[in-house]
Amino acid sequence: MNVTANSIVIQQERERIKERYRTIIKKTFDVFDRSEDGTCDIREVGSILRALNINLTEARLRDVCSQVGEEEPSGFIQYKRLEPVILTFLMGSETFRDTEERILEAFKVLDTEGKGYLDADELRVLMTTNGEYFSTEEVNEMLAFAADPEDGKINYMEYVKHLSEPQVIDI
Repeated sequence: MNVTANSIVIQQERERIKERYRTIIKKTFDVFDRSEDGTCDIREVGSILRALNINLTEARLRDVCSQVGEEEPSGFIQYKRLEPVILTFLMGSETFRDTEERILEAFKVLDTEGKGYLDADELRVLMTTNGEYFSTEEVNEMLAFAADPEDGKINYMEYVKHLSEPQVIDI
């Protein structure tokens, strides 16, 4: 195969990947599009990005929101404005995804006694009061999935394993 043919094959593969990402982005966005009109609350952008395993600092997230926000702020963003930004993250060389090892290491730092689990209430306090803190709603969503409803413990090894698995959004 010559260089030109090889370049064409690479470009075709890139377009195929881009279309697959578009489908995944749309399905993820639709979960947050409660009125089914191609818009969602701008406060959901962080959740959408994290669902796609794109983890930004709060400062970077604010930049993204101002980039995709409407000129006359309505509090909602349109899918057509958000999709290209997300595609840039997913197709670009700059990565915003944490590895399984890095996430696990972060949990281990919090587990000072090496028990293999964290208390949901303690983690809630840490996540809402320290560093790049999360909103109460974001923490509630995370803990609803991560914490055992009976004892309020988070087996972080299992949780990290789930985070690293392919997501439910299949095409």
